[in-house]
Amino acid sequence: MIDEAVYKDAETSLHILTTVKKEHCNAANAADILSSRKLAELIKDLSERYDLVILDTPPTHVVADARIISKQADAVVYLVHWNETPQGAVLEGLKELRSVGAPIAGVAMTQVNTGKAAKYASNGYYSYKEKYTSYYTN
Repeated sequence: MIDEAVYKDAETSLHILTTVKKEHCNAANAADILSSRKLAELIKDLSERYDLVILDTPPTHVVADARIISKQADAVVYLVHWNETPQGAVLEGLKELRSVGAPIAGVAMTQVNTGKAAKYASNGYYSYKEKYTSYYTN
């Protein structure tokens, strides 16, 4: 049954399981779903089928989803929008995750403007940028 719900992207070979659109949920409470035994079983099943399962959640300050589901994750990577997310918001989000015992593995910057970021980096940045330039867009 799960195989029918998983979208298989031909270009990337990623398998993606998305949620149902809000209008089809019949007023289901997200916190109840995220903390349910059924979701824990689904995550366990997916972990047995796949090498890596990524659980994407809304920002920590918006809703409790990340705090709830982090308890079922092996590791949490906290994503920060480069040059946009205020430092205080980052620190508060990490504090919220730590308060529930989330296994925080690290922080990653998203949407980095490599041209502007270069002024903050050492000379080693330029050799890195040349080698991996195809990963980035400005």
